Amino acid sequence: MNDSNPTVEDTIKFIQLAHHGQKDHGGVDYWNHPVEVMHRVNSPTHEEKLAALLHDVLEDTDYTEKDLLDHGFTKSVVEMVSWLNFKHARYHGMTYIEKIRHLKDQGPPSSVKVKLADNSHNSDPSRAFGDTEKHQGMMRRYQRARDILVQ
Repeated sequence: MNDSNPTVEDTIKFIQLAHHGQKDHGGVDYWNHPVEVMHRVNSPTHEEKLAALLHDVLEDTDYTEKDLLDHGFTKSVVEMVSWLNFKHARYHGMTYIEKIRHLKDQGPPSSVKVKLADNSHNSDPSRAFGDTEKHQGMMRRYQRARDILVQ
């Protein structure tokens, strides 16, 4: 990895390593999800593209904010990713919808843009869960989150 100003390509290689062995609900290699999220961010800056690619690294792997900084990601990118990590202490004790509201009210606008793109991909009918009742509940939750994020 380039230790300064990682490219999108560098970051994709990094997330392939970080999410190695992880699969989504459909059995697809998980790293494909952040790539799709990056493509769904509305008019992304370079840093927003990187944050989209990294958006689940802190939440779903053993990597830390320090690790991301050590890999050359800027403090700005790491802060955006930190706000997208719903396991962060700032969200302790909150429901999913409370976390969404806190992100919307307190987080950087760039993180909100990435979360909207994440929500869009998570809501994609092609990624439907096998259990239709569970899928319908998730779709309602994502719609509620989207309504909050676009206010």
